[in-house]
Amino acid sequence: MAVTWKLASRTTEADVQSLAAMIGPVRFRLGDRWVEPLAVAPWGDDTGPEFDALPGTIRRLRGEWPCAPFGSDADRPELPDDWQPQDASPLTVTDPDLHGFCANNDWELVERADESIVLAIEPPEDHALARIEREIRLSHDRAGVEFRLVLHPRRDCLLPLGLHPVLPLGADPDSVILHLAHGARAWTYPVDTEPGRSIIAVDQRDIDPAQVALRDGRHIDIRRLPLPSQSEDLVLLTGLGGRIGCELPRMGCRLDLTWQEEHLPSCQLWVSGQGRLFYPWSGRFRGLGVEPVAAPFDLGPAIAAGANPLNRAGTATAVRLTAGVAFSTRYAMDCSAL
Repeated sequence: MAVTWKLASRTTEADVQSLAAMIGPVRFRLGDRWVEPLAVAPWGDDTGPEFDALPGTIRRLRGEWPCAPFGSDADRPELPDDWQPQDASPLTVTDPDLHGFCANNDWELVERADESIVLAIEPPEDHALARIEREIRLSHDRAGVEFRLVLHPRRDCLLPLGLHPVLPLGADPDSVILHLAHGARAWTYPVDTEPGRSIIAVDQRDIDPAQVALRDGRHIDIRRLPLPSQSEDLVLLTGLGGRIGCELPRMGCRLDLTWQEEHLPSCQLWVSGQGRLFYPWSGRFRGLGVEPVAAPFDLGPAIAAGANPLNRAGTATAVRLTAGVAFSTRYAMDCSAL
């Protein structure tokens, strides 16, 4: 059973759970009102064997959490040849869990105050990471949250790394409007994200985000969501400068995500519009993952560590870690009224 800790400052309130160190819901004070711009999946209070069998990262999905490694390895024979895993690298990380051991298990409390918390988790002894620490600190003078993630590697490795904020995504046009740096580019998933339920044309590379092709030949602006029909799709954005603005008109607020681009050069958009029909999704989940990453989508450590179209084009798909040398990265989310 996940433990939940509550944090509160003058401007921000947040729940933090031990499972995956997920933060959510998060409430920001904007003048005389509060807004909750992060999603919470509707099945978190389910019970029964089907619920218990879910991966930890899905069981109580909410808010934001770290993924180390990001994605997971799988046999994907349908991938284009240049997306297939290359020869095995001694720097490849092995982790059977979707988004890593850290995203599927309980973290331990290290330190807690009214406005901050530090959690840690130690993967199994055969894992490339010996320990992961996560600090969450609520802003006192503005509506925001600051984060620090520290990785302690056991051995040298190339690790796909990602953060996983998820926003609510309505069905109305322009439910979310994204503000991107001038010159941002888009890549689409090299195969269908969800077979039979994806509508974006596959394997588009280094294109204008305003000209993303759909399978039916139409083009859409990926900055304005949702997609025109129920679906499940992934798009990777590059050239963002470590920042993306997320305007939520129905809430009357904007959430700005900032991170260290030198560590996480891309941002994956997970556009989930009631596209998954199996449990626990059951056609009822709508959310937008806005996920800063050093990763080749969610294709896993083997593809991340080898040559692939993204890193051949100059975008890193993994962070290089050195045994015994701590790696630290910072990021933040800030909320403002429209």
